[in-house]
Amino acid sequence: MVAVQVIAAETDAAARRLFTTPQQRFLRLIRNQPVELLPPLDSMEPLWSDLERAAVQNRLGAAIVGSNATVQAGLEKLVHDTDATEVIVVTDTYEPADRLESYRRVASIAAMIEVKTTVAAGG
Repeated sequence: MVAVQVIAAETDAAARRLFTTPQQRFLRLIRNQPVELLPPLDSMEPLWSDLERAAVQNRLGAAIVGSNATVQAGLEKLVHDTDATEVIVVTDTYEPADRLESYRRVASIAAMIEVKTTVAAGG
């Protein structure tokens, strides 16, 4: 079982914009500021220093963010790399409707991913 931050949207650009909400949350966490969800931004660049950006990217580096195709490729790679048979998906978006839409997309994508299992024979 693995857990991963996932944001799925109509396009990669739309998902990356939604992803600025969890990025802001972790930026505020490392600054010891309140960590409520904030609205998405067009760019994080004016908000963080290079060191802060590296810290946030380190914390969220495993996140899978993008369109259906991007998310499917990311989930398939995650399952392949970890041999996970269960994935816990976390989605932090400012608008609840965006979160529900992302979960709908992920559920649809997950239904298409084949998980290969190996059954060990006892002797």
